[in-house]
Order: sequence, then C-alpha cells, then structure tokens
Amino acid sequence: YEMLRSLVGSEMCIRDRTVDVLIVTGTGNVEGNVRARSVTIEGKLYGTIAAINVTLATTAVVSGKIVAQQIQINSGANVEAKLHATGKADAVR
Repeated sequence: YEMLRSLVGSEMCIRDRTVDVLIVTGTGNVEGNVRARSVTIEGKLYGTIAAINVTLATTAVVSGKIVAQQIQINSGANVEAKLHATGKADAVR
C-alpha cells in the first residue's frame, strides 16, 4: 500500500485506486475498482471494493462486488453487490 488517503468529492473518478484510506463523500461518484485498508462510501461507487473494513453510509449507492474482513451497511444504503465478508485479515491480498 502506498500510504495515501483519498477523498472523492464531487468529481467522478473512472479508474482503479489503491490507497490506505478511501472516503467517497456524498457528492462523490467512483467508477472503478478500489483497494484499501479502510473504505467509507457516502456517495456512489460502481465497481469492486477490496478492503479490510468497509462502511456504507445511509446515502451510499454501491453496485458491483465487496470483499472485506468487515462490512458495515447502514440502514438506507442502496446496495446491489456480491458481498464476501471474509472475517480474515487476508481479504485484500
């Protein structure tokens, strides 16, 4: 991992990202695959998330696949994805 933090706001990101922490804010829109230790989605993400911890806020819209050690989905989140909660630290390898 690069020790990077990424905050996606109103722009659209159409590419793959590998960062330490990814936060997609309520106005953020990501199309692509992300790998990170921690991912928080408040906006939209279309693609694959591979992480240790994933949190989907009530405003999240996610379509694709989520592979993580821990997945927290808050009430109101719109999720159309294949979920794989590994419960193991090797989820992002």
